[in-house]
Parts: sequence; C-alpha cells; structure tokens
Amino acid sequence: MNKLNRGLIVSCQAEEGSPFNSPEFIAAFAKAAVLGGATAVRVRDPENVASVRKVVTLPVIGLTKGYYSTGTVLITPNIDDVIRLVDAGADIVAVDATRRPRPDGTSGAEFLRLVKSTVKVAVMADISNLDEGVTAADAGADYVSTTLSGYTEETKHANGLPDIDLVRAISSRVSTPVIA
Repeated sequence: MNKLNRGLIVSCQAEEGSPFNSPEFIAAFAKAAVLGGATAVRVRDPENVASVRKVVTLPVIGLTKGYYSTGTVLITPNIDDVIRLVDAGADIVAVDATRRPRPDGTSGAEFLRLVKSTVKVAVMADISNLDEGVTAADAGADYVSTTLSGYTEETKHANGLPDIDLVRAISSRVSTPVIA
C-alpha cells in the first residue's frame, strides 16, 4: 500500500506522433525524473512500462489511453490493458474511476472493483470530483488521484492547475491516500 512516498510523481509520456514517443525516450525521461528526485513515474502503454521498468527501481504507475465517443480521454479502458500493464512491470495501475459510463456501460467504480479482483497490484483511481473520489475509495482504490479534474464535462471549468481544494475535500472524507 505504501509504495508512494510523499513527493513528486513525474508523468513520463509523449503524445501519439511525437518524435519522443518511443520506449527508449520514455525510459530516458524516467531516468531523468529519478535524477531530479521523483518518487514515482507515470507511464503510458505496456511497451513503455517494460522499458522504464528496466532502468528505474521506484514505483511505476502504468496506464493506457482510450477515448469516449465524445473524444475525451478514457484512462485504461479495459481489463486486458490492465493485465498487459501488470505483465510489463507496473507496480500501480491507473484507471478512470469517473462516473462517466465506460463504453461497455460499466461505471468507474465497477471497473475498479473488477481490476482489484483480477490483478494483485495497487490501483490508482483517476477522478474528477469529490463524489467520484469518495466512491473510488469506497470501491477499494489504493490511491485516489485528481488527474481528471478539468477533463470531464462537469469539471471543464477548472483552470488546469492541481485542484488543491478537491484534494483537501477528498482527504477530509477518506483514509485512502490522495494524489494531486
């Protein structure tokens, strides 16, 4: 449970089409993050997780990205993605735990429970608001992360900065560690 220490989690990702979007560059980003004092890295796609796992010993948070029909991002869309991330070496798997129905009709909390019953790694619930944070903690999330604040229809008004008020509100309601 206590894989993450207080400190900076560095996202080591590159967008599709970027010249940096290859396992060797993502691994180099992760090594640089370690040199800079990161306590964990967040890495997209199993091939990148495997490459990073070879060069760092700190926790690797793995995820994949899909999309809802609206074009908004869906973090780790299905259980096959989860299994591939774990097999690649992810210590923690990030999943979309918002209340938006997933393409298969399940809620974020239902998917989170499925993940917890399928794999034996920590699960980080990416949420966008207080209700989702509390629901994710109740569903068994090992960590609740405000990653999606500002990226859902009801939170799109956010200014792109970490939502410290949301972190404070969730932290006052759950015992699960909250990540900004």
